[in-house]
Amino acid sequence: MDLGLTDKTALVAASSKGLGRAIARRLLDEGAAVTITSRSESNLADARAYLLDETGVDPSRLLARPCDVRSREDIEAAVAETVETFGGLDVLVNNHGGPPAVTFDAATDEQWDDAYELVIKSNVWLSEAALPHLTDSDDGCLVTITSASAREPPENHALSNVFRLGLYGLTKTIAREYAPDVRANVVAPRYVMTERIEYKIERRAEYEEITSEEAMQSRNDEVLLDRPGTPEEFATAVVFLVSPQASYITGDVLRVDGGWTRGAL
Repeated sequence: MDLGLTDKTALVAASSKGLGRAIARRLLDEGAAVTITSRSESNLADARAYLLDETGVDPSRLLARPCDVRSREDIEAAVAETVETFGGLDVLVNNHGGPPAVTFDAATDEQWDDAYELVIKSNVWLSEAALPHLTDSDDGCLVTITSASAREPPENHALSNVFRLGLYGLTKTIAREYAPDVRANVVAPRYVMTERIEYKIERRAEYEEITSEEAMQSRNDEVLLDRPGTPEEFATAVVFLVSPQASYITGDVLRVDGGWTRGAL
């Protein structure tokens, strides 16, 4: 299926690794010009080399821009360079790293403040910088990546449980206030295998005093498909949602969780 993304421009935040890099690759495969960002210049260079090698696209279609998503100045500069380089912006993928997995009792004031900046402020600043350009696009689309567990908060994830749920509300607000010019949706992963999930498996093993293999099997047991998802599977869902093929979907949450969510709604 042609998703209709040829000659579209996308900015994918925090995209030197994991889900962000997988999304950038799928966008390039579909013909879009893409800006990738990372606060680590070495990780960014590695990601650019990987994407060019894997996709074989013309290097002019891939902009690698250093950007710390906790810096409004960095975000505004990344958006401005994207628009200057490619002539506009059609797609924004709001992405960010996750806060540490801690219990409510163990969370420190510094961790609360850091998580607020990483999860909430970064997405607000990214959206503010991009929305004027998305509004000018013929098919402006914003997708926010946050966890499926925001709807069913797990134990030992106090920071994530509080702030990731706020991104559902932020995205719904943008969808209502910027319709029909911009579509805004959430894509919510659960148990998609990245370094973040590997970290969580190790944390579960430590907390429950079990082996890493037992911890991973317990994660498998939580999802109907009995396995972790791949970044490529997740990226395919995101890229469909930002494409014109999903033109009647806005203000919604797409869960890519292997059947982890138990609720009917």
